[in-house]
Amino acid sequence: MVACLAVAMAGLFASPVSAAAGQQFTQIEQLTEKAEKKILKDSDGQGQIVRLKEGIPGRGIHLSIHGLGAHPGDMAPLTNRAEARGQTTATFAYDDFHGDQKQNAQSLASELKSWLAEHPGEKVTIDTHSLGGRTILVAFHYLQEKGEMPKTAIQLNMVSPPLAGFGLLNLALPLPIPVAKLIPGGAASRDMASGSGAQDLLETVRLPNNVKTTIFYGDNDNLIDYTTKGATKMAENLNAQVYYLAGEHTTTVPNVAAQTLSDFSNQPLTYKPHERNRNHQHGPRHR
Repeated sequence: MVACLAVAMAGLFASPVSAAAGQQFTQIEQLTEKAEKKILKDSDGQGQIVRLKEGIPGRGIHLSIHGLGAHPGDMAPLTNRAEARGQTTATFAYDDFHGDQKQNAQSLASELKSWLAEHPGEKVTIDTHSLGGRTILVAFHYLQEKGEMPKTAIQLNMVSPPLAGFGLLNLALPLPIPVAKLIPGGAASRDMASGSGAQDLLETVRLPNNVKTTIFYGDNDNLIDYTTKGATKMAENLNAQVYYLAGEHTTTVPNVAAQTLSDFSNQPLTYKPHERNRNHQHGPRHR
């Protein structure tokens, strides 16, 4: 039963250092699931930041992190938007199917330290989808623990992040972690249980002032209820601006990419793009 649940969750979440020797990528669309698996095989399962295109100095650098059951190519709308703005782009290839939160976040923390050192003084934009949002927050936690958190300006945009976890996934908690890792999506699903130690750790995360956080949810998300006390508390913990826009869990990446900064109020209010012609009507405030 738990195995079936993990596989189902992986399917629902599907989205939308240099690469391994002999592999070079210039377009994120080239980073299919097959290509990501090859990178992970060549790196003994450790997540890797894959460099894509060099941008214009001073325009900033951009990193994308995909969600559960997805692959880097699914982040193409956001990566391509960053390239169009002249930013240097990269993406994080990691084992969302068999890695757990600690393993993936530690890999990301190590990779981030090296990648940011290559671009001193550049503003950083990080776009994540779903599980990717949890992964970057825990990576930041590990960097803070070591006193290695970067001081540069970071804009963190989390699209459809399951920050409060899921009560249903508490069914996976009796699974030992080594067993959960054998099930596609099992380890990640276990870590997203609302009663898991991984969730407890996530709820302790606080970000420094140089990190500005924005959260986007689809107004028809079939997985995440962003109005719950747990979700709003996490937004408060992160001092995040929270918006929702038309879309489901798996369509929010292209929908967010289609917007410009002027499409959103600079206040932490929810906003529906389809109400744009009605004087930007706002929904209830999320704090």
